[in-house]
Amino acid sequence: MTGYDDARENVVWGAADAFLSNNLDDLLDEIFERVDEDGDDPADVVEDVVSDWISRISISDEVREYIYEQ
Repeated sequence: MTGYDDARENVVWGAADAFLSNNLDDLLDEIFERVDEDGDDPADVVEDVVSDWISRISISDEVREYIYEQ
């Protein structure tokens, strides 16, 4: 891996971690609301909510993939 690749990877991780840290409370609130209201399985709701949030923001595919994996 080159220095450029390392730097790029750090930017991707930093952006994804910042997004998750800054939005964690809101993400959790939405997850719990959907579980309480609809009685859905929490694991399914997590995937749906995270996918919805990711689709609403303008980020690179790498950051999107990293967030989804986290």
